[in-house]
Amino acid sequence: MAVIRELAHSRDREMKLLALQYIDKAIARGNTGDDIRSILEYLGSESLGGNQVQENGRVINNFPDIRRQAAVYLGKLGSPEANETLLGLIYQETDPLVLAEEINSLGLLRITSPSGAADKTVEWIAWSITLMERRGIYDPGATLEAISTFDILLRADRGLQNSSMYYLLLGIAENFHYPTIVRNAARQLLERLGGGT
Repeated sequence: MAVIRELAHSRDREMKLLALQYIDKAIARGNTGDDIRSILEYLGSESLGGNQVQENGRVINNFPDIRRQAAVYLGKLGSPEANETLLGLIYQETDPLVLAEEINSLGLLRITSPSGAADKTVEWIAWSITLMERRGIYDPGATLEAISTFDILLRADRGLQNSSMYYLLLGIAENFHYPTIVRNAARQLLERLGGGT
């Protein structure tokens, strides 16, 4: 584990990719422990918040592909701790593609670990999409992923009632910044929620 940790903490992108390859093999062997989760948390927050490294005023460790792959592997861990880690990462994420993968992984974790707090997950996903919209970013991929994850969470927890999700879906359904496919997906989920199916 020490080798993987050292590779992950390297400034070199290629070393981080190598760490992710070793993590993939470890997960395939059944190693889903906290050591793996903490390394993925570090890689998932690369260049965000306190993990930002600058040289001459420029961020040199902004690797969204590394963060995205870390989110994929966190989704494969299947633990409540991985769920909490992903919730913390979506709070910081600025890249819509990475955010979409983090949201997708939260949906996968809900399938493999139904003991997670669905209401909190829905709240954070709704918040992250709303934050992107406030920044003027209307990313159809991340938004469709959020709608899909809401659907997964609602199927897993039929009693789930969350006003943030409803307001977000209503806003998406009426927002012409989004393509028709995204607005229709929001409308369809709202119809199913209203019809109780």
